[in-house]
Amino acid sequence: MELDLKKVEIWLAHFGLYPYTHIHASGHLNYDEIKDVVETVQLKVLIPVHTQHPEVFQTLHDNVVLPHKGKPLIIN
Repeated sequence: MELDLKKVEIWLAHFGLYPYTHIHASGHLNYDEIKDVVETVQLKVLIPVHTQHPEVFQTLHDNVVLPHKGKPLIIN
């Protein structure tokens, strides 16, 4: 989806974000959003990937498997 630059600038101005020097949206969830997803989906097991702090996920679920680089992970 391509947005017209002028429309984006109007939208940013509406929220007090224009003029801007740098805007970034990672697409990653924050802790509360991840917690909500974990509770909603009702997982049997939680395997965190693509994270710098996989141990944090142990506070979100009773069955967390932490993968280790270079070691195989068998999922049954």
